[in-house]
Amino acid sequence: MPEHRRIRSGLACNPTFLRLFAGAAVLDAVRLSRVFFDLGPFRAADMEQLADNRYRLTQTLTTAYYQPLPKDLRRDDGAYRLVDEGRFSAAMAFPDRPQDEVSHATRVEVDLREDGADLRIDISGPPVPWALELTFRPGGVPEGAVPIGDGRWCLTTGPLTYRVGDDEIRVEADVEAGEPLAGPDRSDVLRYDPGQDYTVVGGTDETTGNRVYIGGLGPHTLTVALRARRPAPPV
Repeated sequence: MPEHRRIRSGLACNPTFLRLFAGAAVLDAVRLSRVFFDLGPFRAADMEQLADNRYRLTQTLTTAYYQPLPKDLRRDDGAYRLVDEGRFSAAMAFPDRPQDEVSHATRVEVDLREDGADLRIDISGPPVPWALELTFRPGGVPEGAVPIGDGRWCLTTGPLTYRVGDDEIRVEADVEAGEPLAGPDRSDVLRYDPGQDYTVVGGTDETTGNRVYIGGLGPHTLTVALRARRPAPPV
């Protein structure tokens, strides 16, 4: 969970921040993955209600590069104290080392509508890969996205429609600031990274289903419009 920077059981560790239902067409999970010191996906540390149906989710991660120990603190036997510094444990006397801190900030504004939601996503900090993952419940095919294998698709700036029968969810993304979005050849960017708390033991919390990715090399500001459409009931 973001407050304790530890993976535990419970909903506080679930990085899914939005779901959308349109009858049989279901967007099961919206997640934002970042490759920043392998600290895992976006998990909001703060939520602010801006209006009746508008919310702002934020998280800022700060970590550091550790520099060599000062000469007067070095030991000939190399027996330094064991410290857990939040990312890893090692006998390297981390508190005694000079640090160069690096921060990465993510802000997601969600405007809830009767027919879906509008997202505005701001990613700031060093130029690291990120990917917005949209996981749709099986039963349909993402139209307008490029398949990249293993039940995954890439969406750039064109619209996407996920249709099951007469029910559909439409997705449109637009970049306001930053480099162009990653294309289907960027499998290194268009993926979900669960973070080292999972990968160090060979685990993951990734979703299953039809996964559509929007990604790039930040910083970025983009908007994503999600619309749920169902046929009108018979009169």
